[in-house]
Amino acid sequence: MDAARANKRHAGIARMYHFILRIVVAVAIILAGCGFLFPKRYVAPKPGEPLATLTLAKPTKPSLIPIEPVQYFDVFEDASCAKGGGGGFLGALTAPVKGVLGKLSNNQPREEYSVVPDKQLFLRARMVQTLDSRRRSLTTNNCTNLVSFTPMTGEHYIASQLYENDRCRLIVTDAKTGAAPADLEFVPMSGECHEN
Repeated sequence: MDAARANKRHAGIARMYHFILRIVVAVAIILAGCGFLFPKRYVAPKPGEPLATLTLAKPTKPSLIPIEPVQYFDVFEDASCAKGGGGGFLGALTAPVKGVLGKLSNNQPREEYSVVPDKQLFLRARMVQTLDSRRRSLTTNNCTNLVSFTPMTGEHYIASQLYENDRCRLIVTDAKTGAAPADLEFVPMSGECHEN
């Protein structure tokens, strides 16, 4: 009788072990999937560390695009756009979204971010449009640009991507002078820069 009881107890422990193992595996899969659902974020300076400010701004000129696109901005440490180190998603400027009672929400024309100063950064901007109908949805990546510059400690820069003269450009200016940073460079894209 004791052997039967011991076997029953071991079987119960084995079932509980398998149940816990299934939960652990499910949680691990969900957490691993978060990397796909939530992109790696840019690592901004910590409070008290030197910083520069980068404001992402919607273009002030009317867009030739009939539906306002979503603009995504990423910062990388080199022209490969690899998401290693401190590089990753910086922020987005979204199209108007109807909120509660038909009011527009989630439509900020400007977003301000802290960036690491005195170190060359690579800023990638992408415009993405989604055209929705009742039955179908079409998402297009209208344009992607990559620029490089070195933000200086305490300085403020403004980045805006716009369509002008039938082409898409990413413009970065010094907020004080309105001029482009002296070392601003438009970088040809390759490798991971074309990926979302």
